[in-house]
Amino acid sequence: MIRTLCLQTVLALLTFAPISRAQEPDIEQLDFFETKIRPVLVNHCYECHSAKSEMVYGGLLLDSRDSIRQGGDSGQGIVPGDLDESLVLEAMKYESYEMPPDEQLPDHVIADFEKWISEGAVDPRESAANSAAVGEIDLKAGRKFWAFQPITLPTPPPVKNDSQVNNAIDQFVLSRLQDKALAANPAATPQELLRRIYFDLVGLPPPADLVADGQRFESETELDQLVDDLIASPEFGEKWARHWLDVARYSDSSGGGRLLMFYDAWRYRDYVIDAYNKDKPFNQFVVEQLAGDLLQHESHEVRGEQITATGFLMLGPHNYELQDKELLRMEIIDEQIDVMGRSFLGMTLGCVRCHDHKFDPIPIEDYYALAGIFRGTQSSVTANVSQFVQTDLPLPDEQQQTLDEHRTRLKAARDDLNSIKQLLSSLQQSVADEDFSHTSKLRGTILDEDQATLVGNWVSSDSVKPFIGSSYRYANGVHPNATYEFTPLTAGHYAILTSYTPHPNRSPKVQYTFTQGDQKSDKVINQKQTPATNGFFQLLQTVELSADELFTVKVQSIADGAVIIDAIQLVLLDESELADPEDVTYLDLESLSALQDNLQRQTELEKRIQRLKKNAPASPGKAMSVREHSETGDYFVCIRGDAHKLGDQVPRRGLSVFPASQLNIPKNSSGRLELAEWLVADDNPLTARVYVNRVWSHLLGQGLVRTPDNFGAMGEKPSHPELLDYLASEFVKHDWSTKWLVKEIINSATYRRSSNYNEALQELDPENRLLWRANHRRLNVESLRDSILNFSGQLDQTRGGASIDRSVKREFDYQYESLRRTIYLPVFRNSLHDMLDVFDFANPNIVSGRRSESTLPSQALYLMNSPFVIQQSRLAATRLLAQKELSDEQRIVLAWQRALGRPPNDQELEIMQNFIDQSDPADAEQQLAAWADLCQTLIASLDFRYLK
Repeated sequence: MIRTLCLQTVLALLTFAPISRAQEPDIEQLDFFETKIRPVLVNHCYECHSAKSEMVYGGLLLDSRDSIRQGGDSGQGIVPGDLDESLVLEAMKYESYEMPPDEQLPDHVIADFEKWISEGAVDPRESAANSAAVGEIDLKAGRKFWAFQPITLPTPPPVKNDSQVNNAIDQFVLSRLQDKALAANPAATPQELLRRIYFDLVGLPPPADLVADGQRFESETELDQLVDDLIASPEFGEKWARHWLDVARYSDSSGGGRLLMFYDAWRYRDYVIDAYNKDKPFNQFVVEQLAGDLLQHESHEVRGEQITATGFLMLGPHNYELQDKELLRMEIIDEQIDVMGRSFLGMTLGCVRCHDHKFDPIPIEDYYALAGIFRGTQSSVTANVSQFVQTDLPLPDEQQQTLDEHRTRLKAARDDLNSIKQLLSSLQQSVADEDFSHTSKLRGTILDEDQATLVGNWVSSDSVKPFIGSSYRYANGVHPNATYEFTPLTAGHYAILTSYTPHPNRSPKVQYTFTQGDQKSDKVINQKQTPATNGFFQLLQTVELSADELFTVKVQSIADGAVIIDAIQLVLLDESELADPEDVTYLDLESLSALQDNLQRQTELEKRIQRLKKNAPASPGKAMSVREHSETGDYFVCIRGDAHKLGDQVPRRGLSVFPASQLNIPKNSSGRLELAEWLVADDNPLTARVYVNRVWSHLLGQGLVRTPDNFGAMGEKPSHPELLDYLASEFVKHDWSTKWLVKEIINSATYRRSSNYNEALQELDPENRLLWRANHRRLNVESLRDSILNFSGQLDQTRGGASIDRSVKREFDYQYESLRRTIYLPVFRNSLHDMLDVFDFANPNIVSGRRSESTLPSQALYLMNSPFVIQQSRLAATRLLAQKELSDEQRIVLAWQRALGRPPNDQELEIMQNFIDQSDPADAEQQLAAWADLCQTLIASLDFRYLK
């Protein structure tokens, strides 16, 4: 009853947002077509089903959007959203027709087509009649596109009303508004700004005491100091690193194929956090991620950062189990080229693997010029299931020397042990090859286990050495037994010995029963103990036998444990040996003697290795990284993207649309360092623009270019191109400083505007492209989860370190028990944390400069029914009730300040006071339940999830 009343009352005030309308196809969908669909059609279908085919089979054309949907003689080829009616998919599955006819396409390709069709079959292709003639790319014309123009430093335009100008940003924005005769919103309230700035800079809500004292931030001085303090705090890096990790497609697992855990990926994550906190110049940040291993360094700390930074190239989703290793190599290279292009240049390059770019001035030769650079980079270690490259992190010189010496000793011991094992294997084979008969080099007669009569379940084994022949046998329990029979040719005194392999799991009481005529005798042996004679044979007894007299030895266990049978040795003793048979040499075979010596040496080496491991110096661990490949040089165009069909060789270089695209690559070098330096060169017009746009989008809710990963023809043009160039130019001038750029934007009046709607302006500029107001923005999932934990007082702010233990072997069913900030949670490609999955976490398989933002019933249901939210709501209530000195009204105000960054208004306060009054103050559990419902309602509210 209490819960129902709470939700009915407060949710009437703090409502959920409506479900958003369907959107137009986005860049991600277009990219999926270009990288997954078009190459398959080109390579496997166009030969028989394109306008250029000599004969079009079945009247079916597949080389344009209209023709593939229209289909041919048998019906529609593709029906968007309908898998059952799409005949092309049916033919690919060989369910009716068989296409392509020579060989069925792999399952993963068919799965890609199913995904494409299910999501609407987005297809940018036009028919030949409607498209421009295909020919060589005109680079001269292509360079005229806005994104390839040099960055300029425009003069901030004058504005009529300078009261709304805090810096040059405002001049550019207000000038556009004045041109349209539009007015900008006034500034947001101090409390709105306080909450906005806290979440934008550190990803956490402002403390309740600052919210209560919010009016002090009406002062520009106070607000500026707050910005400085937050930018200087360690939480700044934790917030802003997550933005870059979206771009870097960060994950703690490999994804498809044989899934591999990235146990050391966290080092790259912490490197990014540290880079933002130190305000590492972005141009240095770029170079380190592409070529950190090739840079000079002044200390082991710097060297460790440089190595770790190259994890950027290693984090992709790859099928390391792929058996075509050349294809795997090219798949990794393809992903690295695509990520490099989107991350730093805002250009889509993946589709150029198969053909010239369909929209941008990037010929296929450019792709393979870059491929030559990345082929000179080793990213994987070839094996049945290949592995990613890892590199030992360095230590201070003295500690590194100690560690190197230890590793040298350990390697020497392991090498010696391997040599001993190989020798033992050879000696064991030598023993096995001996003819253990009456004429053997071994003294006497050897009865191997194969010559015994066996009763019960005996298992053959060769796991514990030494043994006679090729194996020994073991049985568990007291019932199995084995009997050896011997009839001597010569009368005399015989020594009876047994061989067995000692081990802690052996039986301590193995009974040997000897039968000579009608006489019996017993001897009990503890097979846990090593045999006395050279660690190989154990003397049982001596016995006098007549010629041709039958003598038997029966073996059985009379206690728990494994009983071992290997061989029985019978040796005819001479007169001199009878006095002390235990001191007799029974092993004359040279190889057996050597075997004993080397077994002892093996034991000593194993103990030495264990001591070395136990006393190992501290090691800084390993980092996912890349290194220079043993083979470097220019590469060839792969015809239609096929790694096994090579065309012309292409010199390594940058993109040829830029006049300065040539790279001076030294001999025996990959060219990665030269490529990285080209990316951040003064005459590269994209890198600074792309990054400035990313920072702007995180602070204003949308970029000046709303397609942050695509500055090409299929992306959007900037709403304020002069402002973009101004900021890019100033960013470079200020040493590529992210903190400078963030502060410059936050200090602008444009950032600090109210988000209130003006109906007239909304009608004229519904998407707020002129920036007349601040954008309503939903908190990202990290801030949502962290805010819930902050509200309950459970947020663990421990910084850095591993996300997953090395005992974790699979991502499915992983138990997310950590209460640390969300950036420290594991990111698994196949099994995300449920809250991350519900609230639009970035797809870790691709570059994500802009997350999707859905508003779905599942999100409201999660906040109402999730055990995590319910538990934290109860803990938040417990935290409030623990403050005994507060009245109920004061607790309500405090709850609002902690959760929503503002006090409740009069109506909210009255409703919640009435609600709490309905519970019995003498019933502690009822009181806790009421306050828990109140707290959960605040968490589920619109005001909790959105910034104004």
